[in-house]
Amino acid sequence: MKNLGKGSILIAVLFSVIISNSAFAWNDKVTQKALTEEAVKLVKNAWFAPYLQNNFGFKDDVDEKLPYQNKQETILDILKEGAKEEDAWPDKFDPETARSMNHFLSPIYNMGLSQGEKCIIPFIWCFQLEGESALAWARGDSGSNEYSWFEARYHYKLAFEAESATDRDRELAHTFRSLGQIMHLVQDMAVPAHTRNDSMPGHTTFKGINGIDPTMWYGNNLEIYLERNPSLVGVSCADPADVRIPNFNHLSTEDPTTELSYFWDADVYLGNNFGNAFDNDIGLAEYSSANFLSTGRMFEESTEFPHPNKGDTDPIDWSNPEPRRAEDNKYDQKIYFWKKNEGYRLAVAGILTKDCEDLFPEHEIWEKTTQLDENCHKDYAERLIPKAVGYSAGVLNYFFRGALEISAPVDYLYAIIDGGFGPSQDPVQPQQFTKIKANIKNISEYQEVPETMGAGELWAIAKYNPSYGSDPYLRRGDSLLTAGSGPAQYSVSAKITIDGELSTPSNAHQFTFDFGTDPIPAGISDLYLQVVFQGDLGAEPMQ
Repeated sequence: MKNLGKGSILIAVLFSVIISNSAFAWNDKVTQKALTEEAVKLVKNAWFAPYLQNNFGFKDDVDEKLPYQNKQETILDILKEGAKEEDAWPDKFDPETARSMNHFLSPIYNMGLSQGEKCIIPFIWCFQLEGESALAWARGDSGSNEYSWFEARYHYKLAFEAESATDRDRELAHTFRSLGQIMHLVQDMAVPAHTRNDSMPGHTTFKGINGIDPTMWYGNNLEIYLERNPSLVGVSCADPADVRIPNFNHLSTEDPTTELSYFWDADVYLGNNFGNAFDNDIGLAEYSSANFLSTGRMFEESTEFPHPNKGDTDPIDWSNPEPRRAEDNKYDQKIYFWKKNEGYRLAVAGILTKDCEDLFPEHEIWEKTTQLDENCHKDYAERLIPKAVGYSAGVLNYFFRGALEISAPVDYLYAIIDGGFGPSQDPVQPQQFTKIKANIKNISEYQEVPETMGAGELWAIAKYNPSYGSDPYLRRGDSLLTAGSGPAQYSVSAKITIDGELSTPSNAHQFTFDFGTDPIPAGISDLYLQVVFQGDLGAEPMQ
């Protein structure tokens, strides 16, 4: 066994209070980015790559580069950067500024981190281990999260209202950055400490001095294990049967506030219905809280964390310990609590566990002596990593589930101009299209179930190459470009208010889009028409 010297113990005692608020569950620089990359890989070929190619013209799909923080980054890297940056901690001397304070969710009580006041120097340097729930933080309920679901929707809308490719791509970059941070918030629900209100001591395991930042010397046991075994992320996701996007079709969507929430907490597991709560997919926080333990909350059996309890484990044969190799390469004899009917190690018995159980059979002192070791972490990771990947991939699915089909109008004539000239100041009126007709059909669905489009607004965006040649009658304003010169240009139509015309995927409905204030010049090439809907989609209200 490894024997910590007095100096190491002193450092651990000195800094354990200082960084005990740290909630870096999956490592933000390695594991979180790897989980996000696996999530993108899960959906890339199925729909994500075609979506980016067909809707934005991004021929390199997730490898398309967008303007991001004064440089060009791929969509995949921006998503991964978001996953990393969600753990930002602006002021290390003020733990309450850490975004990770808002990365917890206890599913039965629907609460965020709530461990009360902690003091580094009593009465002088104190802070609250409290925060919004991960779900409320992800949705943007308080308005203080600049990378929330609400902000992602807002910047996605701005991308479709942009009048230049540069502005559009900048807004899309912000959208993908926000989605990466939201994916992080779902992934954290696969860490039991985050779903069992366990910042301290759940994230205060000393892992060694690494650099001058003492917050990096400590972490969560499960994450420390993955740092030492980084290949486990890929290995755990190698079998497609183990990694899948959750299906919530069995759950009600009558409450418009719940559908997005299901990825975190579906309010199915209530503690007293453990036996059948997991027959179908439910929130990831519910799954991890009820089926796994964390350092600070072992077999607690409280009303907030009634499971796992001893009744959820197989009977223990104290006379038949398992030989396990220790850090000094010698073998220890260990007794494990195995999850009933699931075949994984929930916890390992400590030196005093059996004695406490024998001496105090009517009390639960024994539970304080149980621990989590590397074998437990390995079993946990093999089951929780695929969940983290599948659920965070589902967030991408859910965000981009809206879809419209554009087809020719009844008379097959999208637009027409008469070729005549009206009054002009310069010196002739340029030829321009001010109206375009098209049939629009709602083809939105999530998990193969159609999504309705309710009240909202509809508008069209025309993208084209300004290849006017030298003909002044085909110019746009004062521009006079040669064929194929300059970047693509955009025209945006006026918005049309709708209420039910696209409610269900049925027959197409014809709309006339007015480009009067931003006309489309004649003589262009490569005209590409995109139609945008903003409004109620399924159970998600317009934001």
